[in-house]
Amino acid sequence: MSIMLSVFGWLIVPTLVLCAVLAVMVVLLRQRRPLGRRPSWPLTTGLWLLSSWALCVLVLTLLSGTGCFDPEPLMCPGASFTLFEGWRDHEGWNTVAIRETGLNVLLFVPGGFLLRCVSKAASWKLVLGLVLGGLGIELLQALPLVGRVFSLTDLVAYSLGAAVGVGLGALLRGGIRAVARRPATGDRAPSQPV
Repeated sequence: MSIMLSVFGWLIVPTLVLCAVLAVMVVLLRQRRPLGRRPSWPLTTGLWLLSSWALCVLVLTLLSGTGCFDPEPLMCPGASFTLFEGWRDHEGWNTVAIRETGLNVLLFVPGGFLLRCVSKAASWKLVLGLVLGGLGIELLQALPLVGRVFSLTDLVAYSLGAAVGVGLGALLRGGIRAVARRPATGDRAPSQPV
């Protein structure tokens, strides 16, 4: 982790600045709408968090490559279609590869959660949209300029993270709706008809 921060630590400040710019843009767009048609502040905040999450995912997945300009295609692999490739090697379980897959799952959980919280679309459509977004990331990673590899394992991990996040968001929304529908109970006796 410390090696990663020393190499890519410079990305933290620009990413945070872009997230702040996104916050200003979301608030300004909200203010431009007529008073009766403005989204609520929780929705505005959710949209900003979702946009910031997407920006951070793009920075983490696309800008951390080294670039591959080798003229020999075998020296610059562009795809890995073997599921869970690298989890086991000649020495046994590869904990680095397993941890990376787990982190890829966790990477898409916040996106699924936020998307479920701000959208009224069906959950399967949200998961499909996030899976397609993950596919887009993996296709971009296959480009030699990015210097990363298309990985089927990463795509499965993104899908699992999206499904978990959307599921957690649906549980939260369902719980909030159930609490809102429940009649308030107090210390007073139920009212009697007069």
